[in-house]
Amino acid sequence: MSIDPFRAPSPFERRILIHYGEIALKGRNRIHFEQALQRSVNRRLKAEGIAATAQLHHDRLCVILSPTDATPMSDIMGWLREVPGVVNIAPSLYCPQLLQEPEAAMAWLRNALLALASDPPPMDGRFAVRVNRAYKKFQLSSTMLERELGSHLVLHSPWRRVDLVNPTRTFQVDIHGDGLYCHTGAQHGLGGLPLGSAGHVLVLLSGGIDSPVAACLMAKRGCTIDLLHMTPSHLIQQQIAQTPVAALACQISRYAQRCRLFVLPYTHFDLKMPGDADGYGLLLFRRFLARTGAALAWQVRARALITGDSLGQVASQTLDNLVSTSQATDLPILRPLIAYDKQEIIDLARRLGTYDIALQPYKDCCALLSRNPRTRSRAAHLDALERELIDDYPALIARTLADQTVLAYDCGRPVDPADLPP
Repeated sequence: MSIDPFRAPSPFERRILIHYGEIALKGRNRIHFEQALQRSVNRRLKAEGIAATAQLHHDRLCVILSPTDATPMSDIMGWLREVPGVVNIAPSLYCPQLLQEPEAAMAWLRNALLALASDPPPMDGRFAVRVNRAYKKFQLSSTMLERELGSHLVLHSPWRRVDLVNPTRTFQVDIHGDGLYCHTGAQHGLGGLPLGSAGHVLVLLSGGIDSPVAACLMAKRGCTIDLLHMTPSHLIQQQIAQTPVAALACQISRYAQRCRLFVLPYTHFDLKMPGDADGYGLLLFRRFLARTGAALAWQVRARALITGDSLGQVASQTLDNLVSTSQATDLPILRPLIAYDKQEIIDLARRLGTYDIALQPYKDCCALLSRNPRTRSRAAHLDALERELIDDYPALIARTLADQTVLAYDCGRPVDPADLPP
């Protein structure tokens, strides 16, 4: 019967090694990115009720788990894989001493690897032992450690076949200045940059597949985010909380951690529109959405708007129409999905957990307004239409913002908006 060395209580001290990628290239600013990642990891652990802290070491973070915390390691790993900036993570057995005692260190390493190798291998099970001797003052060489530990596993564990080229499992030993680590390889994380390292943005969120993916990608690039969604009628908070859009916002917060969902009705705009406005109705609405988003962005201190546009995917996303929409406001409009095709976006949505939510029945604003939209437009012509149809545009935006409803989420859970920082 195999014994899980990561299940509390464990005879070994349990830690999780977290490695990052491009943060290492940040030069003198690197420490600020590392500290941002440390804060994000600690915030997620705290949100999940895990008795652990992330400490910053050279080239890595180390999560120190409580000896009595019985949370399954698979759950903790799943949560940490959703933290932007985490490139890979490895649950490890740790020994803080013995660096100056080679014989005692070797004895501990044998026991730790036997614990990791206690489960029966598959039929074609082959293994390798790899040693990363980052602490060069450790007296035993990497090659000697790999040979000795590999021989010990062959003699005393179910793993019998050594394969240094294509092993089924790799037993990894990391020797750092703070101690010895043993694990069976790292798992991939979300990657990117830590939250808060790239500024604050406002995402224009529909109930479809694309914009939630765009929101998650911006969180992956280190942006903190808020969300703006427009509805065809006034909804109270309890009604909004039951919609797929609220579920999408909740799922996005698993990656973005703290975010708010601002829900505005577009009834004031709708009253100004004479039907489809000769095919320009959807484009006029998208310009109204951009202007309203820019006004809200100023209130929440966002530096850019984010959309889920993909070039040429639908009529409103032709290059001419995207340019006309962008010219409605001076605030930058970023489109992280601009060069993705639909299948690529769907694949991302499935990995992020937003795809099935987006398929739930829900009529978003663009679906309701879209009839026969023009594929080409000029900003000057749309400006003239707006002057003809809307006598006081700033007042229209002010009335719309006055009817806002706000929901808030933190790490995949609804919270009181008052609990989030302004």
